[in-house]
Amino acid sequence: MNKKLIATNEELARLAAIVESSDDAIISKTLEGIVTSWNKGAERLFGYVAEEMIGKPVSILLPSDRFNEEPEIIERLKRGEHIEQYETVRRRKDGKNIDVSLTISTIRNSKGRIIGASKIARDITERKQAEEALRESEKRERSIVDSAYDAFIAIDSNGAITDWNCQAEVTFGWSRQEALGKLLAHTIIPPRYQEAHTRGLKHFLETGEGPVLNKRIEIAARHRDGREFPVELTITPIRFAETYIFSAFLRDITERKRMEAEINDHSIQLEAANKELEAFSYAVSHDLRAPLRGIDGFSQALLEDYADKLDAEGKDYLHRVRAAAQHMGQLIDDLLNLSRLTRGELRREPVDLSALARTIVTDLQKTEPDRQATCVIAEGLIVKGDPNLLRLVLVNLLGNAWKFTGRHACARIEFGVTERNGTPTFFVRDDGVGFDMAYVGKLFAAFQRLHDRSQFQGTGIGLVTVQRIIHRHGGQIWAEAAVEQGATFYFTIGVEKAIAV
Repeated sequence: MNKKLIATNEELARLAAIVESSDDAIISKTLEGIVTSWNKGAERLFGYVAEEMIGKPVSILLPSDRFNEEPEIIERLKRGEHIEQYETVRRRKDGKNIDVSLTISTIRNSKGRIIGASKIARDITERKQAEEALRESEKRERSIVDSAYDAFIAIDSNGAITDWNCQAEVTFGWSRQEALGKLLAHTIIPPRYQEAHTRGLKHFLETGEGPVLNKRIEIAARHRDGREFPVELTITPIRFAETYIFSAFLRDITERKRMEAEINDHSIQLEAANKELEAFSYAVSHDLRAPLRGIDGFSQALLEDYADKLDAEGKDYLHRVRAAAQHMGQLIDDLLNLSRLTRGELRREPVDLSALARTIVTDLQKTEPDRQATCVIAEGLIVKGDPNLLRLVLVNLLGNAWKFTGRHACARIEFGVTERNGTPTFFVRDDGVGFDMAYVGKLFAAFQRLHDRSQFQGTGIGLVTVQRIIHRHGGQIWAEAAVEQGATFYFTIGVEKAIAV
């Protein structure tokens, strides 16, 4: 008897040691919920030492919104139920709520009657936080996928749809609930491509090779209503465990294809128009210039050979005829140059505008060496563009500045750069005759002049040419002026930004 008692006591001591050394909180209580034992794990988990809890109601650990749980648990225990992994929330001594998992078993006396319960509590706060973080991450990912402009579809190794975002619903007409689980081949792939899709999927799973994978391709897709339309597709295989999943992004390119067709049609029309323009230019160059040369030549011959037979009025008429013919010839040349600006490839190379401007100003000064004009040119104005066309821009703008300051004894012409809305903006400024801003709308129209030709020579083509060149470079041009206070012409170059160095 003593040996049996000793053995029993030793077993109880061993069990008590196991309970005391457990990392989990192990608690026993009566059916009334009064704590009868409290191990070290419970002290660590809840912050109460055994002396504070033994003899106290276990409801101390219940948050205010969980008071109904303990009576329900007691009722289940009285029915002899074993409660396993019951996840809930309990409150620590410091007032902090923690997530716990409870396993609760009944305690019976020697007669088998239920007299209490033992409870094992494990802190699952970190696991709950990880689960919540995972849910939030999945929610964010779902939100990103659903807000994507492209349709997103995922399929498994059997070709069944496992994901289907909002844009896929819009693009193909199937709701997510309807699409999930369906075979992709029978959902969005036209019948004539379905067999090839199935073969390609099988081939990849067997060999790891797929000619359309990880590439952007254009292919026909099928809407729920049966119509076909072009899509741009990128499909990527992702290794997952022992198999693959495939993610696909698809974009409806119906509108893009329509616009490409329109552009192609316009290109064909433009090519035809350019050929007609070339034919017109040839006709102008040969058919119109020949009569003008005759008019000018015969007028000159009359002046030279019959000068003694012509009175002053006759000579004046012939001079006017020659001047008109020469002016018409210049107009023809300017028109031909203007038409050529719309043809030919635009060269793109570094252009030193400062150096060009200095050369042009030097040439202008040679034409009137006695003029007193101050010309200020900013250094280091480098852009990327067509050097011949940009030279023509400066020839016109600086030439106009030189021409319209001709009446000033001490004129000032400036070429530089400023910045407007973050964009380098070049300018040619003069203090010449200027113009009324009420007529600025006519400034860049062909054959429109804001000054009388008898006062300032010109054909009215120069600024039109400048504007067309600037537009071909992706820039803008405009002017500001006042009568007898000069004018400033601003322009930008869109090919590449430039600043004064």
